[in-house]
Amino acid sequence: MFKCILVIKQETNTVSESPAEFLTPLSDKKVIEFETAIFECEVSKPNLKPRWFKNEQEIKDWKRFEMTSVGHKHILTIRECEVQDADVYKVVVEEGVESTAKLTVEGKLPVVPVPFLSSSCKRSCTSARVTGFFWQK
Repeated sequence: MFKCILVIKQETNTVSESPAEFLTPLSDKKVIEFETAIFECEVSKPNLKPRWFKNEQEIKDWKRFEMTSVGHKHILTIRECEVQDADVYKVVVEEGVESTAKLTVEGKLPVVPVPFLSSSCKRSCTSARVTGFFWQK
């Protein structure tokens, strides 16, 4: 008697997905105090859930900070920037895939009234915060 034995070899194909790449990385921003700063990046994979950091501290539900993601684009909006917001910001889209940028916030100079002393006041008045003078009747 003969037996027929069918051997089926099952092949497994492992498809390793390539990591996301930044098509447009973050770029440094410079704003004046109380303005809005917007960090934006674009990545090669859609619908990722990025994590945003300020100086290595993860940004969660911070009042003036808004994080949005649409398709390939990820945006961090910082409203009414304060001088203390100046720092290094980072977005992490996957393990080991990150982009960083620096935010510079220039403080608004206060208007400093200068009493009218003489025409030489411009030359003799000094202050670290006074950068100009104006004359008013």
